[in-house]
Amino acid sequence: MLDIQPRSYAHIREITMGTENSRWLFARTVIPLTTLKGAAKRLTRMDKKPLGKILFGRNQALRKNMRLDLITVDPQSMILFAVPEGFPLWRRCSTFELATGPLIISEIFLPDCPIYPACHE
Repeated sequence: MLDIQPRSYAHIREITMGTENSRWLFARTVIPLTTLKGAAKRLTRMDKKPLGKILFGRNQALRKNMRLDLITVDPQSMILFAVPEGFPLWRRCSTFELATGPLIISEIFLPDCPIYPACHE
């Protein structure tokens, strides 16, 4: 989706949101090296801070597209998040365009997320 050539560098950032006992979101950001210029370099030093302020603040990111999918994942790949086998998860993938180039953010909404009300009854 980002047209990254094989063996090319990209900055990858993975975070979870929620509490230690109730994680509700896993997010992965992929930023090609060619995008990491000027003010966009700050994106590599965000640690666990939300990217929104940087993306929509002075960088004026534009969401180019967004895709929502209902997915099921291999329980072994999500074992840290206690995802029950066969549990359908919502995933949102967004491509953003900065002045220096694109980046993609993929978010998986985990079972403790409030968008799954049946899990909290």
